[in-house]
Amino acid sequence: MKKLVIGLISFVWCMNACAPATQAIPLPIISNSATPSLIPTATQTSLPTQTPTASLTPLPTIPTFTPTFDVSTMVTITPAPKAECPAPQKNVTINLSNFNDYYPELITALNQGASIKTIINTFEKKIDQHDYPDGNVLLHEKIRYEIVDATNDGIPEIILQGNSYRQRKAIILGCSEGKYITLFSRTYPLDRTYLLPVDANQNGIIEIIVGDEKGSPLGSWFDLSVIEWHMDSFQTLLSDTESSSAFQLVQIKDIDNDKTKEIYWQFREYLYSLPPWRRGTIIYKWNGEEFVPLPIKYDPAQYRFQAIQDGDRATLDGNFTDAEKAYRETIFNAKLEWWSSQRQNDTMYKINNEGFSAVGTPVAGNPDPYEYPRLAAYAYFRIMLLHIVRGNESDATTTYNTLQQKYGNDPYGSPYVEMATALWKAYQSTHKMYDGCAAAIQYAVEHSEILIPLGSDYHGAQAKIYKPEDVCPFR
Repeated sequence: MKKLVIGLISFVWCMNACAPATQAIPLPIISNSATPSLIPTATQTSLPTQTPTASLTPLPTIPTFTPTFDVSTMVTITPAPKAECPAPQKNVTINLSNFNDYYPELITALNQGASIKTIINTFEKKIDQHDYPDGNVLLHEKIRYEIVDATNDGIPEIILQGNSYRQRKAIILGCSEGKYITLFSRTYPLDRTYLLPVDANQNGIIEIIVGDEKGSPLGSWFDLSVIEWHMDSFQTLLSDTESSSAFQLVQIKDIDNDKTKEIYWQFREYLYSLPPWRRGTIIYKWNGEEFVPLPIKYDPAQYRFQAIQDGDRATLDGNFTDAEKAYRETIFNAKLEWWSSQRQNDTMYKINNEGFSAVGTPVAGNPDPYEYPRLAAYAYFRIMLLHIVRGNESDATTTYNTLQQKYGNDPYGSPYVEMATALWKAYQSTHKMYDGCAAAIQYAVEHSEILIPLGSDYHGAQAKIYKPEDVCPFR
């Protein structure tokens, strides 16, 4: 993966509509239908080869998701027993000798009765004196912390965020039997870790969004998880979810007015990865037990293969209306652009030489004249599938006949016609969708080259890499 030398990208992490008891941790700003015209005749370029799958892969089950949560079933977490903290003391001697791991001495001072505010002020002054003994402070280091009741026992905990280059650890301190102890500790797996308190599931106890960020002059990305205190420890409500793109912002808001709040994550170009990129949104919703992702939403497709992948993704989500719309866009939207392995290479070369200004601007290049008939034929095939699944066999027959007429004799579209024919014959003999899909998948196993134009390495880091079972996901 090539590294780019381009300017500083800004990002913003926003926390909206939080519960009154919470505060957003201040974060640094690092700086964030006409038919296409006829395609000219040209010499066919060979597609990359793929090794056919040895045997038929079992058909996947389409995932289901109920987007609404019945708030009446919400379980309120029982508060933890009230904690006992050290009694406040005046004139505590606050020492700092280890400037790269100041947490042990900070906890010692807390247990001697010093306030967290006094300790932080003292530590920041001592760090300045250590870093700039001449008194000329060039960069004052702030120790990021927040006081919040994370255990719902009425006694606030202390969240310490660390920083990006000295104290590379985030911790949560709470009281037990008259002293402060570490309830949660996270050594930075990337450049920085954020702990953000919210009450998104509205059960009366605060969740902590854990964001592990990786940042550079080329952009930022992060892993996301959510934890919540249950009785005597933090439990995971959202496992680590790695971003596939640079994040733009994260918000907490009630999108569907069901009285719980969703984690709303917008992302954009991921500058360490191969283009093309699209901005989009991922929403994580509380389902009564954990936060689960809703179907990902991208900005409108710029390239024809993106419309294909949008349709296939919507099909898996059970959204057949949007799926058919995306397939029709593939066939009839003349504004959709082409993409090829050569265009990706040329675009990366341009970015490497021209910097940030070239991001999102692919080179013109020479269009691949064979991409359209391949993708359009596949789109007709998928529309035929949707009609069959919805019980519209007459429309399915019409679509199948159209596919035959348009691409039956086309050297680039005909393999998809053959796959449709295999499915059609199998389905007509038993009227079972499983049998039809099995025949289509077997055809893709034996002719794996038809998968490459749909989604391969050269389609970018966000793109799906197609397998035979992807051509027909219905049981």
